[in-house]
Amino acid sequence: MTVKTVFKQGPMIVFKITINGAEPVKLITSAKGEEAGAHFENIITAMDVLGVEGGVKNIESKMLPEIKKTLMEKLVEKIPAQMS
Repeated sequence: MTVKTVFKQGPMIVFKITINGAEPVKLITSAKGEEAGAHFENIITAMDVLGVEGGVKNIESKMLPEIKKTLMEKLVEKIPAQMS
């Protein structure tokens, strides 16, 4: 993830945040626990063994919109708290 300040004037600030990719196993583990993370890692391994084309990339592309939404929700709370 990269963060760039696009505009800042007085109390107004605009950031451009780019999500460069996701680590699905780490995200699943943090959201659902160690057991879910281990199962998900097994799924990824199975897709590699079976030669599923674009398996992990497909999963990442489906996860990115949810990651973006969650990040935006958290920033709405954290940025004002940091600026006060």
